[in-house]
Amino acid sequence: MIHGILPVDKPLGWTSHDVVVKARRVCGQRSVGHAGTLDPLATGVLLLVLGDATRLSQYLMDTPKSYCAEVVLGATTETDDGEGSLRDLADATHLTEANIHHCLQRFRGEIAQVPPAYAAVHHGGEKMYKLARRGVRILGPARRVQVHHLEMISWHAPRLRLRVICGSGTYIRSIARDLGSALGVGGYLHALRRIASGTFSIRDCLPLESVSDVEAVRDNIAAPDRAVLDWPAVVLDDLGVRAVCHGQAVGLGRSHVGQVRLYDEVGHLLALGRADGALVRPFRVFQRGP
Repeated sequence: MIHGILPVDKPLGWTSHDVVVKARRVCGQRSVGHAGTLDPLATGVLLLVLGDATRLSQYLMDTPKSYCAEVVLGATTETDDGEGSLRDLADATHLTEANIHHCLQRFRGEIAQVPPAYAAVHHGGEKMYKLARRGVRILGPARRVQVHHLEMISWHAPRLRLRVICGSGTYIRSIARDLGSALGVGGYLHALRRIASGTFSIRDCLPLESVSDVEAVRDNIAAPDRAVLDWPAVVLDDLGVRAVCHGQAVGLGRSHVGQVRLYDEVGHLLALGRADGALVRPFRVFQRGP
């Protein structure tokens, strides 16, 4: 079985699950998932997690994501992207770069954001996009999300290009919709490309057409521990290895506080642990002892 993180450049029109299915077929294993959905109309960095790395996907999902987005100002759609039918047409040619720069300020930092009606979040136990397709349009409650960086790349009416760095759970479609509303002309997301996910950039990605044989996957896969490289590493001796592989706490030669990566002396990732002073307790064990 293959264990690791495979960054793929998802093409237009593919769902994230489509990419997972292809990787499962090529690798001959069921243990394949992804760490952060990309809509079919979006392209760019999609992190596939294989084998042991599937147990680290949440840590990858929690890392910041970077995007290049193209927004159309002067119209809205029911889906907040280019898939929906146009409505509420307005003239946006009077808007200046100064107008837009000023308005962008309110969308930086921690903001309250309402997900699009056509979103994968749940309402009453059912995904909102399934309700919307049946004609039940529900805007979910506002959620707190983090927008670390938001800047204008260019403005040529009606198309506005933005660079966004944001935290988990942020909808770029909602930023496009709400920015257009704040400017008084409406707006929707026309195109989106994810250019980075955590420490993985688009330069690290394998084109999807290259995910065609298992050797291509092996040649481009990153070790599972890249998901938590910002955690301190602790190398254990043989006694410590045996204890951790059985889920037991071990003593440390020095004091640590917080989450740590636990390795054997060869460099194999054994487990993730929580350290409290001179003692560490494993909470996610990858290699079990005899």
